[in-house]
Parts: sequence; C-alpha cells; structure tokens
Amino acid sequence: MLESAPVIRLLAVVASLAVLLAPAHPVQAVDYDFVSVYSSAAALPQLTVTSSSVNSTGTIAFGALVFDPATNRSVSVVFRGDGVQLVRVLNLTDALGVGSPSSLVINDAGALP
Repeated sequence: MLESAPVIRLLAVVASLAVLLAPAHPVQAVDYDFVSVYSSAAALPQLTVTSSSVNSTGTIAFGALVFDPATNRSVSVVFRGDGVQLVRVLNLTDALGVGSPSSLVINDAGALP
C-alpha cells in the first residue's frame, strides 16, 4: 500500500509542509534607518559601483571608480560606510594596478578579507 504513487506523493507533501512550517528561529523585527550612499553630503561624481556588501552591524563596503583630481585619472577605490560616514579604505588602482574591482565582502568585525 505504501508503494502506490498517490500515497508516496501525499507523504512527500506532508513531509515538505512539516519542514516548511517548522520554525527554525524566532523572528524579530528590528528598527533601522535607510541611508543611501548616493545621497550622502560627500557626493561622489559619476560612480561606477560594485555590488555592496552589508554585515550584521549595518556597515557596508563597496568598490567604486571615481575621478581623482590630484592624479587627474579615474581610480578604483574601496569604501566603507556606517550610515553616518563614508570612508575611503583603499585605492585599488595604486595597490593592484589598473582594473575594476569585483564584489567585496565585509565580515561582522568590519574587516574586508
């Protein structure tokens, strides 16, 4: 009897629903403020940006191609932001040469491994 197709499908559906409906962790809403890095007071002209990475504290990291007036060239720079301040962390063009950054990862400690 357990080998018939409808019974097997029914057992699969029941097992799937049991897994999907079982709470894995308690869910809790958290207050947050959305701050766009593009509307910062220190606006960055004509950004070519990688996808950003966000850690559990809300700190973001991303790479961007920005014009450096001191050297009169475009450079790839890694930025870190906490919603209050956007900081240049590393000039990738000076460190690694010409190229474009891939996506970055920021860990919970704020390090960019």
